[in-house]
Amino acid sequence: MSERLPSVPKLQFPIICHYRIIAVNRNEISVDIESVLKKFEVKTKLQDGNKSNKSNYLSFGVDINVKSKEEMCKVNSDLLNVEGVKMVL
Repeated sequence: MSERLPSVPKLQFPIICHYRIIAVNRNEISVDIESVLKKFEVKTKLQDGNKSNKSNYLSFGVDINVKSKEEMCKVNSDLLNVEGVKMVL
């Protein structure tokens, strides 16, 4: 018997996406991230999140108004190109 997967609703753009950014804890990392965010329609300022147990890593959160799937991918790509950013969720 084959199981049917639930259908995934298609995204309707523009959409406000919440991004969680995991990065190495280094001086100016938030400044570098914010310089990338200037290219996009940011709805909330970059928010500090958690630190890892040894404070080697930090997390940040930000909401961005994304106008297309291509722009969504560009946000992800541009953030991952920041030195020290390890993951974008």
